[in-house]
Amino acid sequence: MSVLVSSSPALSCSCFHTPYVTVLYSPRQPGDYPTRKYPMEMHIIHRNKKYKNVAEALGYSDGLTVLGFFYQVVEQESSEIGYLLRSFPLIEEYDQKASLNFTFTLNSLLGQLDRTRFYTYKGSLTTPPCSEAVTWVLFPDLLTISLTQIRRFRVLDTGMHGSPMVDNYRALQPIGNRRVFVRKVNSRNTAIDVVRNEIDHTKWDWTF
Repeated sequence: MSVLVSSSPALSCSCFHTPYVTVLYSPRQPGDYPTRKYPMEMHIIHRNKKYKNVAEALGYSDGLTVLGFFYQVVEQESSEIGYLLRSFPLIEEYDQKASLNFTFTLNSLLGQLDRTRFYTYKGSLTTPPCSEAVTWVLFPDLLTISLTQIRRFRVLDTGMHGSPMVDNYRALQPIGNRRVFVRKVNSRNTAIDVVRNEIDHTKWDWTF
């Protein structure tokens, strides 16, 4: 599935198996917090538009920005995810594409999530070539999804010898010399400021 969802002078943002932005649902992703793991994680990946393509962006520390969101399982189905699941029968095989016949925005996936609280750090891709080209922005508040809805993701083909999207996570990695910054409640800086990368984020009003 390939959909252009938004655009700005600084960022290229599209989703679902395109080279610029991906919404990735990963059961048991380890990009979580040290004391907890979550059943699913969503990544929204942005390419800095000053680089002509992803291949070029991967060579620079400000090449990509990834927004990460974690899910918890609840009994009630998520209406936000439900819209996307309608199209899943059209994309069960790897590299299949389908057009959405309804209005869709990335914002609609986030519901009432608190976007004012987040962590950020300079890191890498979670998959090869694991380039150190990513500004990560992780939101501690959780999105919700039902177990039935998660199972719909787990039958999708990953393109790796017919393997379904199950346990597609990477082992927990050492933090190394990275500094993880936490946005203070009274901070004037937002997740949008991080994505736009307009100033040195290490000089902002953070705790770490």
